[in-house]
Formats: sequence, C-alpha cells, structure tokens
Amino acid sequence: MTLPSRKCMADATSSDQRLLDCLCSAPDPASKAQLAEFAVSDWNRVVASATKHGVRPLLYERLASVATAAEVPDTMLALLRESFLVNGLRNSLLYQDLGDVLEGFEQESILVIVLKGAHLAHLVYETSASRQMADIDLLVKPSDLPKAAARLIKLGYACEIEVCDIQAWRETHPGLHHLPSFAKPAHPRIEIHWTIQHVSDPGKIAGCWQRARPAIIAGIKTRVLSPEDLVVHICLHSRLHRFSQGLRPLWDLSQAIRHHQREIKWDQVRSCARAWQAERCVHLGLWLGKELMNAPVPETVLTSLQPVDFDADWAALAKQIVLTGEDVPHKTKYALRLSEVLLAWRRSASYSDKVRLFLRETFPSRDYMKQYLAQRKPLSLSPIRIFTCRLMRVMHILCMCALAAKDRAFAGQSSDCWRRLRWNRWLDETAS
Repeated sequence: MTLPSRKCMADATSSDQRLLDCLCSAPDPASKAQLAEFAVSDWNRVVASATKHGVRPLLYERLASVATAAEVPDTMLALLRESFLVNGLRNSLLYQDLGDVLEGFEQESILVIVLKGAHLAHLVYETSASRQMADIDLLVKPSDLPKAAARLIKLGYACEIEVCDIQAWRETHPGLHHLPSFAKPAHPRIEIHWTIQHVSDPGKIAGCWQRARPAIIAGIKTRVLSPEDLVVHICLHSRLHRFSQGLRPLWDLSQAIRHHQREIKWDQVRSCARAWQAERCVHLGLWLGKELMNAPVPETVLTSLQPVDFDADWAALAKQIVLTGEDVPHKTKYALRLSEVLLAWRRSASYSDKVRLFLRETFPSRDYMKQYLAQRKPLSLSPIRIFTCRLMRVMHILCMCALAAKDRAFAGQSSDCWRRLRWNRWLDETAS
C-alpha cells in the first residue's frame, strides 16, 4: 500500500508542518539550516500553531539549544521561554498537590497508579516543564473509590456527587471510566479512574495492576503503568478524542516509546491491544508516531496490527486531523454527538440501561445546563431558566439535526460531516 508522504500532504497547513519540523529536528547542521530559512512571519505562525497544539513549552525546549544557529527571532524565543517557565512553575505546584494526595492515599492504604500527564512529565519527558497539564489523573481499584473520594474531600476538594452515592452513580453511568472531577479553588482538578477507557472486564484491569511498576513521583512512592500498558493507554485516550487533540498526545506516545525502547515487549503491546479491543487505535497511534515523528516502532508490529481496510484515504485523514487540530463545524459536532449516543444505546446491555441513557441525554444534570447557559447568556440558573434552557437546548438540537439531515452527506455524498461520521465508526470497530 502506498501511503502519502508527510512532506507532500496537501491538507496539512504550512504552519503545522513547520511546527512538526521544529519538534522533530535533530541538532545537526542540515536541520539548523532548514530552520534558518524560516522568515519572521513563519515563526509567528509556528508559535501560533504550537499554542493550538498545546506544545509551546516543548517547542522552547526543542529550540533552545539550536536557537542561535537556527536564527530564531529573539522575540519569539522570549515568548516561548516565558511559556516554558510559567508552565514549569504551574507543574511544580501541581506536583505539590499530587504529593499531598498520594501521601493521603498511602495513609488510607489506597493503591494508586498515576496516569497520563503526571506520569509522562515526571518520568518520560526530558524536563517536567515541557509538558503542559490541565489536571491530575489517578487510577484506583473500584473497591477503593469511596475511600479515595473521602480523602480528597478531607483535603479540601469538592465533587458533584456524595461519597455514599458513588456506587449508584456508577450504575447509572455504565459507559464512563472515572468519577466527576474533584475541584479545589486555585488548584488543578483531580480525576479518579477505576478502569481504562473502554475496558470493563475486571480480569483485564487486574492484569494492568499486576504489570504496574513502582515509581517515586512528587517524593512519594507510587505506581505507574508498565511501558506496554502505557503505549496502549495513550492510544486509547487518543481514540476517545478521535485523534483530534493535535500533536501533544502523539509526542507523548513517541517519547514513551523512545524512553522504553530497550525494554518494551511488543508482543505484550499486541496482546494488550487485542484484549482491550484497541487494535485499530493502537495501530493508528503507532503508525502516526512512526510516520510523523520517527518513533522507533518495529515494522512487524505495525503489520500485525494493521486493519485490512486501512488505506491511503484513512491515512491522509488521520494526518490531517492530527496536524491541523481540525475544527469541526457545529452541524458536524451535533451529528457526531448523536452518533455517540446511538453507539452507547447499541452497547447498553439491558432496557434499564437504555432508559437511563435516554433520561440522562434528555434531562442532563444541573451543572451541564449551567455550562450550557453560560455559553449563551451570562445569567444565573434559576428554576424558570432551567425549564427554558432545557427547552432551548431541545429546539437547538432539533434544528441542528434538521440541518444535518438536509445536508447531502446523509444522501451518501462526500462531505466533512459524513467523512467524520465514517471516521468515528471506523475507529470504534474492534475487528482488525
């Protein structure tokens, strides 16, 4: 199969392409000379692209050692340096909070695995300041959820559900994998997971706990995912967001593979991907990492995981979504949202689950409606406004559905909406 080259890809914008060149440039004369050809306007667009992809601190780290030879404008370098230093300070405060939480969990004998950004920034990235983080993600065993929630509340965090209601909340939200966020003013949010995305079998999660590795983060002994589970988890999280979060998740994956290159067991990656029904997204993540960022992924691994229907069209679309951080039109967003609801409906195991799903989508929570209203009118959510806001939401959805139905995409024509719906369905299929 002949796949499109990164340099020849027509859909990627020049600024995103140049950003990728900056991130992947080696400190050799040829790479420095290539960057030296950038004009000031090029650097402005690269910095704007780095902001969109959430990699401004990382871009500074990558350019700092070659800035003079690459002729990076001083104003641009100063802007990136400021982002790097501010993010470093923010992360240091985040790790202070994480240390308090981990210490509290240790006192309660709660086993915990540190997930995603807090793991990667501390143990995988060259410096923790180069990885932006919005929150803290932790994995605990289902039986420890009430104790973990109670400890966070004791530390000053608040959550929309009570500790005594956790089990009932989980039963009414069968498709979710973490509790609502725990928040404390001026502190990063904390998400407590009890499983990995789309993995509901307790036996498969038990294997994840058995393979977990000891680590010291924020000065506290804890655990992190094994290299193999880490690779699959990053790919699963990318699937959750349809690979539309830009270059940062792909850099996470590439750096994790490089960091564990000598010890990673690729047979275990393959078996884990199959056990977690993640073959498509793992293949896609590994393929993108190798294609765009030269991640050291064995060709045999890609071949063994490659879906039979992975062709040049899907490859080009995947690159476009990752590189451009594609903004989806409102009409397409509603169609995609409806597609997600229909998928959840089909996955519901019983009629009671279907009824709960219908009620949850028809009558969303007060917090959701508060956010929904805030996006349109800066008004408080009074009882009357709850009713009018729900009515406005239903009318809005019906209007957008009518527009989507009118679109030729649903008549089988090629359009952005239809293409993205097909993309979602393709990613969600489990057969390779």
